[in-house]
Amino acid sequence: MTTYQRGETVRISFEAKLHDAHDDGTVHLRVPGNMGDDFFTRLDFAETALTIERTLPADGDAQPGDVWRDASGGMWFAQTVDTDDAAGEPYVILIPAQTSRWGRRPTHDDLYGVNREFGPMALIWRDERPGGDV
Repeated sequence: MTTYQRGETVRISFEAKLHDAHDDGTVHLRVPGNMGDDFFTRLDFAETALTIERTLPADGDAQPGDVWRDASGGMWFAQTVDTDDAAGEPYVILIPAQTSRWGRRPTHDDLYGVNREFGPMALIWRDERPGGDV
């Protein structure tokens, strides 16, 4: 087991769901604990010592055929891409509806990358029909 010393500076990283957001820039987070023993904490996102990185949007992961909107109103379409590698696992990417504007090309085209660069992303439409094929 690793031991730590008083006064050390450490970087701690974990994923947590936003439980509640407040107008003063603070949020309540739900942090997963051991064996379902979650705990809640309040953080001030304006604190300069914190580094915040968006990961998964509140609406969940992208599915083929989804339509998403970014923070500036840009529309994105989710599409399945087949891979050329031996594993052959298809994956979902987001394609901007408007590509003529500079800055609409994401560095990474998966939902996580687009959400980090252009988020928060919001799901606008999803085909909810059973077996719906878009």
